[in-house]
Amino acid sequence: MTAGIYLNENSLTGTVPTEIGRLTRLSQSLWMHSNQFTGPMPSEVGEIRNFTSQLYFHSNDFSFSLPTELGYISGITSQFLLSSNHFTGRIPTQLGRLTLITKQFQINSNSLGSNVPIRYNSIPTELGRFTNMQTRFFLQENELFWSIPTELANMASMTSHFYLNDNDICGNVTNKFEKLMYSLSFYDFEANNRIGTPCPAPTLSPTELPTSAPTFLPTPSPSNLPSLEPSAHPSGLPTAFPSLVPSALPTLLPSTLPTLEPTNVPTLEPS
Repeated sequence: MTAGIYLNENSLTGTVPTEIGRLTRLSQSLWMHSNQFTGPMPSEVGEIRNFTSQLYFHSNDFSFSLPTELGYISGITSQFLLSSNHFTGRIPTQLGRLTLITKQFQINSNSLGSNVPIRYNSIPTELGRFTNMQTRFFLQENELFWSIPTELANMASMTSHFYLNDNDICGNVTNKFEKLMYSLSFYDFEANNRIGTPCPAPTLSPTELPTSAPTFLPTPSPSNLPSLEPSAHPSGLPTAFPSLVPSALPTLLPSTLPTLEPTNVPTLEPS
């Protein structure tokens, strides 16, 4: 087993090679932070499944969405740091599998919540499974929307440093969540959010929207509309209109008009 790899603070540039996923015997301490890495974070990081702590990818120039495969490193217990990059898109619900983590879950200071439909850019309810989390839960300074999930109130082991500020979070908070916040040493869930302001319709959790809209709406349209239209309109129109118009007009005009004019008019005038 390899304990750690430390490549931090070396001014490294470019993308992180996908071969990083071959470090399957790495148990802890993958330090890639404070460089100038760009592009996506390799999904192959999820192959390092014996990993237990100190995943440091913060303070780089990574972009695109967070890999869902990060949910496979479910043995990690502390220090999951992806902050201060340019990550966009949804927060993967698969991160809710990291239930053993106790401190420093930090994905703040990105652009998470951007470049997706507004109904998808909420805080996943699955993060409420972090019941062992004690300190430094950082989601601030992103572009997250909708209300704070009630499930986050289940993080009863938290003692300090809980931050959701500087997003676009709306709606009310539950008494249970408010009580949890007031028990912490340091917290902020209100600054530069819209707590207390009703979220626009639909007001339900965005996790319900993708399951109802895509599955409910497309089923009537392919079964009813396409089956009726091609059977009624295309079959009726070509048999009635195209057959009557060319058979009537082209037959009457050349047979009547050209025959009367040349036979009568030239015969009367010379006599």
